[in-house]
Amino acid sequence: MNSCNFIGRLTRDPEVRYSQGEKPVCVARFTLAVDRPTKRGNEREADFLTFKALGGRGEFVEKHLKKGMRIGICARAESGSYEKNGNKVYYTEFICEGFTFCDGKQGSTGPAAGGYMEQPEEYEGLPFN
Repeated sequence: MNSCNFIGRLTRDPEVRYSQGEKPVCVARFTLAVDRPTKRGNEREADFLTFKALGGRGEFVEKHLKKGMRIGICARAESGSYEKNGNKVYYTEFICEGFTFCDGKQGSTGPAAGGYMEQPEEYEGLPFN
């Protein structure tokens, strides 16, 4: 099984390009700052992970994700290598499979602060009565 879940903030706007060919495919790349579970002193350290979204997911990233947004991502890890100045460079990146918005919309009327909806005081008129 190759499945990873992360929550973090985009470090900059995604870089988007389209492949060449008869049917261009959207390729979006971005970096997510993900807090480590432990602290060093009083400060929390972060890992900066590279993500790639392809096709419709890439178009979603292009349209909806911006620098500073806090998002959850379901992804799979993919590793590879390339030559640079005669040296082999290894890399690991994460291929996006799903997204969750963690910040909510500005000015939305949804759950109260803390992410919880207020419980109605009266149960009259609720569909299960």
